[in-house]
Amino acid sequence: MHRSPFTPSRTHKSESGSDYSVPARDVPDGWKPFGWNGLTCIIPDEWDVSGIDGRSRQGYFTFDDERTRRLEIKYERARRIGKPDLEKTLESYFAAVRKQVGRKGTFDVDHDIELVDADLMPEEFDYRTYGWTSDMTGRGIIWFCPTCRRIVIAQCLAEKNRANLRELSQVLTSIRCHSDAPTNMWGVFDFAVEVPREFQLESNRLQAGLISLTFSDRKRRLIVDRLGLVHAILKHSSIGEYVAKVHYKKLRRRRLRFTEESWGLNAGYRIEGERFRLLYLIPGVRDFIRRLRRRDHIGGRIWHSEEANRLYVIRAEGADSQELADAEANTIAPTPGE
Repeated sequence: MHRSPFTPSRTHKSESGSDYSVPARDVPDGWKPFGWNGLTCIIPDEWDVSGIDGRSRQGYFTFDDERTRRLEIKYERARRIGKPDLEKTLESYFAAVRKQVGRKGTFDVDHDIELVDADLMPEEFDYRTYGWTSDMTGRGIIWFCPTCRRIVIAQCLAEKNRANLRELSQVLTSIRCHSDAPTNMWGVFDFAVEVPREFQLESNRLQAGLISLTFSDRKRRLIVDRLGLVHAILKHSSIGEYVAKVHYKKLRRRRLRFTEESWGLNAGYRIEGERFRLLYLIPGVRDFIRRLRRRDHIGGRIWHSEEANRLYVIRAEGADSQELADAEANTIAPTPGE
């Protein structure tokens, strides 16, 4: 498979020297990836994320199937020095759960439950496993990672008579708390993109028919959009007309130009432009100023995947904007033969 400059290999050496693989970058059939702020995992196709609250220092994610809650992941950054007491953290968590259960039910805990795929966990993780039963069956894991200094606690849930322990184990042992590649994988709702680690999430919109992720570093900005149900949109306008007049209608202080240019086998457009400045209105000055102020540059890609019935729009702002936009596009839809 072709790899873009940003597409990492699937196994790396961690900072401690041990092999560190990210299962979410090599997803088996019947599963899909999830990634947010360096934390990644794989989940069955029937599950989907139902709650996201993930920043650099701490985060909490929930995943449901069509019937009930199936997975919870929580992480927080440990103190800079010392090793956290995982047993104490776990007991505090169990105490909170018992308080929630109260007298209405039972909550029995088993420590050091064996996970089927435990040998896949990175050597650097100091981890503990546990299981519990109440009105449901749970399998969980907690670990401390000395590389990113995150404490992660995750648990899978299943109805007692429907518990697939192998599946629960596969989910738990696929969780990773950081990437040793130059990029973080951001994946949600059957969509995944690799973004350089120096970029931080600025904002996101996760709606029916629209996924929009905005990232920034000190001098650059990156916006990645995926739109669904595109056939209905394109009945009344072309791709370029829709993006220029509808998708970017409220964009301020940007001057964009659209050139028809396919992306791989998909019809599309290349975006070129700059942040608007009054100097650009002076005849013959725009090109000169544009060469001087590379931080004002805008580059991007638009393409329509007819097979998936989706429209992808990537816009990068800052130096090397077109190179960045093309590299991001290649992590979503690699161009053949390169």
